[in-house]
Amino acid sequence: MKVILSPKLQRLLALGLLATCVLVVFQFVLMPLLEASRLHGERVAMLRSQLHAMEALIAARPALEQGVAALEADKVLQTLTLVAEGSAIGGAQLQGQLTSILTDAAASVSSAQLLPDEKAGPLTRIRLQMVAETEMQGLVKVLHAIGGARPLLVIERLSVRDPDGVFAMQPETVLANRLQVEMVVAAHLRAP
Repeated sequence: MKVILSPKLQRLLALGLLATCVLVVFQFVLMPLLEASRLHGERVAMLRSQLHAMEALIAARPALEQGVAALEADKVLQTLTLVAEGSAIGGAQLQGQLTSILTDAAASVSSAQLLPDEKAGPLTRIRLQMVAETEMQGLVKVLHAIGGARPLLVIERLSVRDPDGVFAMQPETVLANRLQVEMVVAAHLRAP
């Protein structure tokens, strides 16, 4: 069977096929190209902003290096950290300093333990746990001495018990009217 279409219908059918082809080309070829072009433009703009930030950092580098050199040359800032070859030697220095502070305050040190160290950039944070017995006035003196010590010392944890108090759980052989103090003290260590 043969269908004969009128010239007007043939034109309409041809125009419909042409519109469908144009729509398919637009949807599957031009739209992805336009989206890729937009994404490429955004990426170029982001890379340009990163380039400007990098150029600003490069321009600021000499001033930053001068600031770092000034900080490294400042003797006051150097006294804030321990200087030792390793964390064991730094821990021994910290233990000696704390033991000296505690004995100056008439405290008796019963134990000292070096805790694991932690890296903090170019510095290493070393921590020491100490248990001692002292009177209230001695504890105040210890806290003042640690607060004003150089290198800078930080009390991370402080636990004070009165073994003679009403709430004492178990009797221990301690000196009367003395407090049991457990503290964790930290200092920062830098390589020489």
